[in-house]
Amino acid sequence: MQPRPVSREIALRLLYPVVALVVSFFLLYPLLVPPGIPFQGDETYYIPWTIATVQRYNLQTWASGRGPSTDMLTIVPTLTLTGLRFLVGQEFAVKGYLLFMAWLSGIIPYISTKALLTHWRLTRGKLHLELAASVGGLVYLLFFSNQAIVAGSNNFVWNYAFFPILVSSLIIFLDSGKTGQLLVFGISSILASPQPFWPFLVGIVGLSYIVFELVQNRHLSKLVSLAKNSSFAVGVALVFNAFWIIPISAGYLFSAGSNFQLYTTSRLISPADLDFLSFWNLTDVLLLGEGAHYFFWYHPQNYGLLSIVIPLLASAAIIAYRRTPQVTFLGATLLLGAFITSGSNEPFGFLYFPLASGLPYGAGAILRNPTKFVPIVTFSYGLLLGLSIVPASHKIESVARIVVTRLRGRLSGSAGLHTLDSKIGTLRVLLARRFGPRLDGGRLVNPLIVLGLVLLVLTPIANGTILDLQGYTWQRYYPTAIPPRYDTLNNWLIGQPGDYKVMWVPTGGPFDWKPYDVSAFPDLYSAKPSVPFANIYPSPLNSTNQIGRMLSFLGVEYVIYHNDSIAYPGVPFLQELLAQKDLRIVQSYNDTFKPLDSSQKPFPTSTSGVEFSNAPFQTSTSSLVRGRVSNLTMQYTVPQNLVNQGFHGQFWDGFGILIQGFPSGSVDVASRIFFATVASQTLTGDTTGSALFNGIGVPGNYPESTIDLYANFYDGSYRQLTPLFLVARLSLSPDRMTNQYLVFKNNDFGGSVFTQNPGVGQNQTVTGLLAGNTTVLSSSAASVTNVDQVGNAEFDVTVYATAPFVLVLAEPYDRLWSAYLSSGQLGSVPIYQLSNGFVISQTGTLTIRLYYGLQGYFTIGGWLSMGGLAGALVVSILLSRRRRARLVQSSKTVSLVQVPVSADVVVPVEISGD
Repeated sequence: MQPRPVSREIALRLLYPVVALVVSFFLLYPLLVPPGIPFQGDETYYIPWTIATVQRYNLQTWASGRGPSTDMLTIVPTLTLTGLRFLVGQEFAVKGYLLFMAWLSGIIPYISTKALLTHWRLTRGKLHLELAASVGGLVYLLFFSNQAIVAGSNNFVWNYAFFPILVSSLIIFLDSGKTGQLLVFGISSILASPQPFWPFLVGIVGLSYIVFELVQNRHLSKLVSLAKNSSFAVGVALVFNAFWIIPISAGYLFSAGSNFQLYTTSRLISPADLDFLSFWNLTDVLLLGEGAHYFFWYHPQNYGLLSIVIPLLASAAIIAYRRTPQVTFLGATLLLGAFITSGSNEPFGFLYFPLASGLPYGAGAILRNPTKFVPIVTFSYGLLLGLSIVPASHKIESVARIVVTRLRGRLSGSAGLHTLDSKIGTLRVLLARRFGPRLDGGRLVNPLIVLGLVLLVLTPIANGTILDLQGYTWQRYYPTAIPPRYDTLNNWLIGQPGDYKVMWVPTGGPFDWKPYDVSAFPDLYSAKPSVPFANIYPSPLNSTNQIGRMLSFLGVEYVIYHNDSIAYPGVPFLQELLAQKDLRIVQSYNDTFKPLDSSQKPFPTSTSGVEFSNAPFQTSTSSLVRGRVSNLTMQYTVPQNLVNQGFHGQFWDGFGILIQGFPSGSVDVASRIFFATVASQTLTGDTTGSALFNGIGVPGNYPESTIDLYANFYDGSYRQLTPLFLVARLSLSPDRMTNQYLVFKNNDFGGSVFTQNPGVGQNQTVTGLLAGNTTVLSSSAASVTNVDQVGNAEFDVTVYATAPFVLVLAEPYDRLWSAYLSSGQLGSVPIYQLSNGFVISQTGTLTIRLYYGLQGYFTIGGWLSMGGLAGALVVSILLSRRRRARLVQSSKTVSLVQVPVSADVVVPVEISGD
């Protein structure tokens, strides 16, 4: 028996998911195939994804050593990665996650588009629906700002990917009141929570749709229906997301520390800020691209003349469906999203700052980053472009037929045209005989036009994305292996007794094994809670030899120095640590390695504004010594075009030479190694001479064997007067490097909770702690006999006291920490502006509970979310069963019988009864 072939309908449904998966794999191929873990910047894919990670980060509102935490927002991606790691291991879990998220960012808009177009009845059959949904999905997937493709699936991708289904389910629910759509909306809102911008995005579209519907239908019943359904939607969203809404709202209301103090409207929203972050003007947005600008890296212009097809086809859809109000709504939503996404740019940019600065930070936050509104634009464009293909193809075919007919009429007497007609007719007959009537030559035109239009839309979008992948993602996220020495250090830390924190010096990359920035490494890789070294760097580490005192109030027992970071060239971290009286080395490791041979790397000859021949600069220097500051002399000739502009002779503030050192094969300013201007000049003529540059230095652990030296003439505003010219590829010595890892123990460490005498540290600063004769010895009147750390946000402490004392919790000060004793609750006071202190007057053996207030709000919100989700599922199941029961009852009470009226006619008649 032969296997049953897959039906055409199933094959059609599977086509787009397969295409989306193939496209996702192709775009992420350089991150998925090479060995290692792809990560860069803020993406922490290198940390172990285990249940312990979930408990340490996502189920706590306090990050030990750091302060209030909002990591409950990222519980969904953490659980996803944890499950994948359990199944396939760490490396394949991360790579599988990246591929899955990219695929999901194409599948969700595809499903949402189908649902919305079906609900609005805007397509003429399954094939038309499939085509429109597929185009919409690919537009959303291929867009250059899709973080699943270009930014390693950072947390914003959950917001971007789930926005389409949030909008589609909300609109369908507002229209129909179907509980299934409400449940989809609620669950999708949870999945979008890792970046909680979706309430603003969905709120804009939802409110716009309500206004649109009321304009279309002003009956009271419609108003009541929309009010009821929108209230249900808001209620479900609030309940389902209570696990993060309640604690974060409480953090702002009760003035929690750290980010809750930093992320405020007054601190983060300014005209200059908004101008800088408004990267895309209206033209960029409408062409689904961006102009050249610098933000972390140099973004090239990624759209061209072909991109004009995008707004033209979207306009064609609005015209073709001009009698359909829903398409008009899509066009209006697209324009609204485009104006908001363009931020402070014209034509309505003057309104942006007053609006952003006038809102509380929760609402003003997203306005600080106008580009975050782009999902509204992309999804609206996807819907319109999907709808445009069929009418546009019919119009093109119709025009083509008219043109051909007129040409035939004018050239009817031509023998050559008659011969051509005869051959085309013969070809049609052959095609009909060979492939059947469905592939008749006359029907081949329309599919070819459709395919051409689809490619015409997707090509400029995909081209822009590939430009960004080449310039940013493929380089920076290239898979990397964490050096095993860090595992050795973590194992050593795990073997040390007691509860303590560690400080890694320095923190952040780039590193000699990862030449691009890694924001929080090795802090987040640490087996023990870590305290950011920014607490002591650059000050007061560079001005004291008693840093151990300060570290003790931060709860730090061990400081680990590692010199593999190349982010701080010339900073004497090791010398400053060795100068501390209260730190001593207890462990050390040395790793020697050979730098990567970069001498054969190709030059970036396709980079605009850079020349690789006929340079007006020469240097006799051929090599530099790592870790040593050197001087460099270069000969120059002023080009004639500059002489014509008056630039020649002596250099001055308005005319000079800038030299820059880049990694071999790159001219990316983000990875620039050094730059310098002329220190002194020797003239050999009016347009020739030599220039001396001081302070040229390459980090001692720079991981490659060569660098590239570039130079250009500039004016007083550092504006380039000439292109950037390649001067030379310089070799580096020595050819062997050593990474050093030293573990220092803080002799002043007194524990995670310790006692002090009353008055110590209150209303004092760190300066007083370091300058005086203060010690960190416990109070002679009280001693901590036991500390049980229940979690990051809760400690059970036993103290024996004979007199009043101050109990110090070595965590960053936050007013929401409280101490609970038998006599009542005590608030926290700052100790040296570093730690939490509790002034206690009771004596004897005391049992004290230290608790961080936001954790209680998180617990309440978590139970509320779980209860709401469970209740919604139960209601949904009950309603589904009721509908099924009604259908069964209806089939029993109503049946059709045939009553012959005549010999030729049979009329169905409805009767009742079982």
